[in-house]
Amino acid sequence: MPSVRVRRLRRQRRRTAERHADPRQVPLREHRVLAHLGARSRRDPGTRVRLLVSQGPEQVTVPDVTGLTRASAEARLRDEGLEVSAQEQESDVAEGDVISQNPTAGTRVSRGATVTIVVSTGKPQVDVPDVVGMSEERATSRLSGVGLSPVRQERTVTDPAQDGVVIEQRPGAGTQVDEGREVVIVVGVLKETDTLEPGTQTTP
Repeated sequence: MPSVRVRRLRRQRRRTAERHADPRQVPLREHRVLAHLGARSRRDPGTRVRLLVSQGPEQVTVPDVTGLTRASAEARLRDEGLEVSAQEQESDVAEGDVISQNPTAGTRVSRGATVTIVVSTGKPQVDVPDVVGMSEERATSRLSGVGLSPVRQERTVTDPAQDGVVIEQRPGAGTQVDEGREVVIVVGVLKETDTLEPGTQTTP
């Protein structure tokens, strides 16, 4: 049987080894003991005890779902074991397509984590007002007021009543278009004609 001195030396060596053990070998936040001997179980000193250690939650890679439709993106993420939260935002991107995601593609997350996707609602739509018959200034103001961009074109007219007046527009009134779209207004420009004074004769 070891002497008291030998037992003390063994205990000191064991404590020293434990103090100098590299804590990085057992990251407490990622590893948990899943099974161990009962607290009241007794074993002889020096007996080896087997521990089952958890590696933490299973990790998955977030797939890239930008550019997919909302339905396709949600299905793809759920196939990877992820939850989905969707938000909507106006954009030039086609309505219903995913603009962005968080976390981004390639990020490693725990299975069951939530990925937020932003879905485009498209551009806001406006109805083209009827500006035919209005003066150029008034028509331009009316179109700009609803978020449209007027583009002026000219057409020669012989009726003085049409001079400076919108005689045509494209697209037509009532058409629903994207906000900011151009609308062509055709403005009449009176054609000047040569007139003769009464009694004036031309020289042959």
